[in-house]
Amino acid sequence: MQDARLEALAPFLSEERKKKFDEAIAQRTRQLCLVLENVYQSRNASAVMRTCDGLGVQDVHLIEDINPWVYNRVVSKGTPSWLTIHRYQAAEQPISACIDRLKKLGFKIAVTSPHVDG
Repeated sequence: MQDARLEALAPFLSEERKKKFDEAIAQRTRQLCLVLENVYQSRNASAVMRTCDGLGVQDVHLIEDINPWVYNRVVSKGTPSWLTIHRYQAAEQPISACIDRLKKLGFKIAVTSPHVDG
């Protein structure tokens, strides 16, 4: 158990439960990440984060130049505590800042959009 949050929980966990945490952490991936851009309803972003957590995707990038993400405890069920969330709010060009960062990390970029002209 390497994470500070897990270390804090350690005295309250059985050895079997600690082993399950370690196994779950070992199955996380940083080979794939997700980028969400200006999600209108924060609860939708929170639901996506829950899915990322369930699938073992560690990193979520939030571009928030128009719609800021607001933590939704009911929908997210605490999953943002276990994910690494990268927020792009203050950058002058948040989309470019996010894409540049991902390219520097070696990611290939694939994009989907609900917009016909997107």
